[in-house]
Amino acid sequence: MSRSALLCSAACLLFMLPAPAQPPVFSPPPKPVIKPGAPKPEAARPAAAASAAPEQEQSIEGLMGRVRRWPARTARQAALVLAGLGDPARRRLVAGLEDNDWRIQAGSAFALAEMGDTVVIDPLRRAIRDKANRASLPELLRAIAKIDPVTGPGAIIPHLAHSSGKVRLAARQALPEVLSERYVPDLVALHRSRRTSVRATALGLLARVPGQAERVEFFQALGDPEPQVALPAARHLARIGTASVRARLVDMAHSAPMRQGAYAMLSLILLEDRHQEVLIQDKGVIRKRAQKFLVSDDPFYAGTGAIVLANVSYRSSDPTLREFANKYLCPILFGTVAGGVFFSDYTSLEDLCWSKLKLLTDVDVGRSAARWRTWWQLNEGGFVARRELRGVSRAELAKARVRMIRTDADGRVIDVNLSGDPIDLSDARPGAPLVLGAKELDALARLIVDCKLFEERGDREDPDSLEASVAVAVRIPSRSMSFKRRHYGATPGQLAPLVAWLEQVRRVLAWQRLVPASSIDRAVFVNEQRAFFEAETNVKRRQERLLTLAVAAWPTLHRRDRVLALNVFRGASGDWVGAHRLQLVALLKGESRLTDEASGLVELLSDGADVEVRTVVIDVITATPSPEGDLVLRKFLARQPLPGVVPLMRDERPRVRALAAESLARFDGDRAVVSVLIQGLKDYEPRVQDACLKSLSTMKDERILAMLEAVIASEEHQQIRMRAIEALGMVGKAQLVPRLMELFREGDRHVKWTVIRALQHASGRRAANALASIVRNPGDTELKKEALEALAGLGGAEVGGQIVEIVRRAKDPEIQAMAMGSLARVMGSRAIGTLAPSLQSADPSIKRIAVLTIARLSSPLALPGLLEMLVQPEGDNAAEIAFQDLTFQVSLNPSPPRRSQVYQAWFESSGARDRAQWFLDAGRESLAEIDTSVDWLEASTLAVADVRVLIVLLQKGNRPVRQAADATLMRVLRLTLDPVGGTEVEGTDRAKYYERWISTGKR
Repeated sequence: MSRSALLCSAACLLFMLPAPAQPPVFSPPPKPVIKPGAPKPEAARPAAAASAAPEQEQSIEGLMGRVRRWPARTARQAALVLAGLGDPARRRLVAGLEDNDWRIQAGSAFALAEMGDTVVIDPLRRAIRDKANRASLPELLRAIAKIDPVTGPGAIIPHLAHSSGKVRLAARQALPEVLSERYVPDLVALHRSRRTSVRATALGLLARVPGQAERVEFFQALGDPEPQVALPAARHLARIGTASVRARLVDMAHSAPMRQGAYAMLSLILLEDRHQEVLIQDKGVIRKRAQKFLVSDDPFYAGTGAIVLANVSYRSSDPTLREFANKYLCPILFGTVAGGVFFSDYTSLEDLCWSKLKLLTDVDVGRSAARWRTWWQLNEGGFVARRELRGVSRAELAKARVRMIRTDADGRVIDVNLSGDPIDLSDARPGAPLVLGAKELDALARLIVDCKLFEERGDREDPDSLEASVAVAVRIPSRSMSFKRRHYGATPGQLAPLVAWLEQVRRVLAWQRLVPASSIDRAVFVNEQRAFFEAETNVKRRQERLLTLAVAAWPTLHRRDRVLALNVFRGASGDWVGAHRLQLVALLKGESRLTDEASGLVELLSDGADVEVRTVVIDVITATPSPEGDLVLRKFLARQPLPGVVPLMRDERPRVRALAAESLARFDGDRAVVSVLIQGLKDYEPRVQDACLKSLSTMKDERILAMLEAVIASEEHQQIRMRAIEALGMVGKAQLVPRLMELFREGDRHVKWTVIRALQHASGRRAANALASIVRNPGDTELKKEALEALAGLGGAEVGGQIVEIVRRAKDPEIQAMAMGSLARVMGSRAIGTLAPSLQSADPSIKRIAVLTIARLSSPLALPGLLEMLVQPEGDNAAEIAFQDLTFQVSLNPSPPRRSQVYQAWFESSGARDRAQWFLDAGRESLAEIDTSVDWLEASTLAVADVRVLIVLLQKGNRPVRQAADATLMRVLRLTLDPVGGTEVEGTDRAKYYERWISTGKR
């Protein structure tokens, strides 16, 4: 056979052989290889590509090409679009499950999950069973669970026992929050696995099955050799906490094997701490068993025994337990978590050991072993562990401290710190307790008995950090005894008299915070003042004594006490302030910087033109360059008479001169002031010149126009010249519009921008015509936009007519679109007739702006256009928000095509109604009944019951319903607030604000 025949035979044979199987693709597409010296390909032009092949990009294959970028955001968006395309996309997505590229598999599974059609369950099962699909397995598992949460987990649970930790994690994350009882046998079998993580996962999933939370496996798990299993079981049982669970835990703590009994004890401790109750008795089997644990060589059992006995000893008066607590518990607890020995159950005890150390010592030094070691070395000798108070007598109150912290729902905190121990009279530290007298101690003892303070401990956990709360604590430091009771929400009626009395005593004894640190014997001084305030009934003399104390103590007071002293000064009469003016000035002079308290002293000294006062005030303020200092100085100058301001124009500090020039604007009509300001224009500091010019622009004087023209003619300072041009509009109004237009025609770009602002200040018909001419005539588009914005800012019917002409005749689409928005802002709903023809515009951009603008004006005419924009496969975010705001309909489906179908179906059924009816329909989804006779969207007055209906809608309604309810509430309650945000949390917070506002009676 010839050589050519052999070659042909070999080629035919190769052609007939099957192609080798293509391996799965797990990497991005290879980059094209560019040979050395070859020209580089041109960068892709996104705009050109999009315009060249828009149909391919919007096609199913184009979207599948974007899915290949999984898990990028664009790929997820493409998958969501595919999920809304229905049957044509479903066939391609099912085929994608068999693709060799894991990204196509994962994206297809994600899209099918969002589609939610059960016909794809079998292809998903086949893809899950294929061992080659490891990379896409998380999405495959998530998809089958989302499509069929009842039977789908059957394909996932076998993967919980997989040898790979990543596969087990993916399977656990894919399972739904609630599992069917049919999987209980599978989970029980997994619980018998040799792998620790599998057993722990099985327990966690058993808790998801309704009615299985108290299964025997949870109790058996308490004896598991691995803490990763035993600790979650203990926490789960503590979280359930039913009567049967508690009884069984107590039995196990009595008699179960050591490890199982130890974790049962820990679960009981968690229950006690969570619910503030007693489950382990002072005298009983559990206590004795815990004492045996205490002497164990195993740190886990010793630590467990110490934790149990810490709780028991805290509430017990048994001498043996008290001795244990005083001598042994703290070292054992400390050694368990900071003794340098790590054991397998360390994490099970760590949190509890730290909390019990804090319970017994009333000290919180964090989790630092070094700090705790130092603290114990200093306090070991004579240490007495804390014990809970069960009651307190009048004699014990003489050594006790009482603290009450009440938080209002609006965040205001009232902190009352009282002491019955006379030794605290010598405590001059900030926050030291106020010391009660004999009469107050008698009253406190009676109130504690009457309100039955020690009968309960109140709430353990904070249900809502935004709710009000009250906490009352009683401590006897010398005996290491304490008690604390806390309640969230409204203060219980039984406790209310005590809370009110504590707040009243805090006000009555507030003078103790004004004791000068210079007093030789603080206790003697306080007793002298107590005798005076108890004997004196004349309000004026009591006030004078408080003022005397505040002046004497001011230099040594802490910031919080200075606030109290400042409030005392503010309550003084004008005569007292005048008579003690020099003393207050001396206090202010002692301040090294401007603080809030120093600002309060400045406010007290603002009246009058006293040179010494003015000098000290300005020195203190200028010592701290800050915007706050400028604000304080402005307020000070605003209360100064003219003779107190004019001299400051000669101050050596430019900052002071500029603020004085601003303040002189108050004295309009005074020719001398105008002369001073004109003279100030010659100041070398541009800031001062600018302030003088700004003040002159608000005054009426024939010399001002000539002065402004002189400034404009000079070109020394561009900023001052621009300010002078702007001031022409403020001062000259309509008569200087021709001059301003002359400057516009002759000036550069900066001058033109300034003239536009000046025309807005000039206002009136002539200014409106000038601005409209700037918009209509050829020129810079940005300048036209600025002029159009200024024109819209003038408002009025004539301005509306000018903008109507611009909308009709503008040749620049950008200007026309902006004019539509301006017209809507100026004319409101009256602009709809002018804008309606643009709904049929051939220019897509103009039509889009018209649709969105009319929708913003709450007109149903926009609905067809909005739905047309939403039909696009990837939707239109702006159009969707406008549709929701107009109709109060919100679809939460993540697929844009699906949402478009929901909106179209709604339009076909309810589109003929008006917006008020749409609001009622949406409101009924949150409230069973809503009054149809109330104009909820336009009402200016509402009954209190109707206001509360809106508050409920603000909490429970969808985003547009919440925002519409908020707008009505602000209008009805005459409040000026920022519009409520789009999240449910913001709606709930705003609803609580309205509730607090109504409860204060401000209606």
